[in-house]
Amino acid sequence: MEKIRVKLQFKDKEGKNKTLTVDRPKADLDDQTVKSAMDQMITSKVLANKNGPVVAKAKAYKEIVNQEDYDILDQSEIEE
Repeated sequence: MEKIRVKLQFKDKEGKNKTLTVDRPKADLDDQTVKSAMDQMITSKVLANKNGPVVAKAKAYKEIVNQEDYDILDQSEIEE
């Protein structure tokens, strides 16, 4: 099973990173859309940590995780 996430990383006034994870993002996201959304989050001061609101963009990326489960249970264990 493939899982896609978008990771948005910001910096606070102390230079510490704050990462926001978006599960199941829209498939048609592009650089400008992500940049604009991050700028809006900074301007609105909606994201904060113990050092206050985030003040700058650090990076953004799409994370694709493939999960393949191992078949480790016997039929008798499944039915219990």
